[in-house]
Amino acid sequence: MENKIKFGAWKKATSKGEVIEFTINGQRYSMWQNPYKKDEKHPDFNIFPNNFVPKAEFKKEYAQPVNQQEEENPEGLPF
Repeated sequence: MENKIKFGAWKKATSKGEVIEFTINGQRYSMWQNPYKKDEKHPDFNIFPNNFVPKAEFKKEYAQPVNQQEEENPEGLPF
C-alpha cells in the first residue's frame, strides 16, 4: 500500500484580498488569485514562496514597554 502525504492550507483575508497559505517540506508558500487571467491557459492562482521572518527588534519593542513601566515605578504608584 502506498503512503499518501497530506498537506494543509489556511485561507486568510488581507487588505490585498484573500490568500491561501501552506507549507510543503518546510517551505512556506502563499497562493493568490490571478487578477490577470484572461484565457484558459492562464492559471487561476499564482503561488509565491513565503520567506517572511518577523524582525526580532519588533518583538522586543512590544515586550519591553511593559517591563520598563514596572521598573520606572517600583512602588506601584499611578503617577
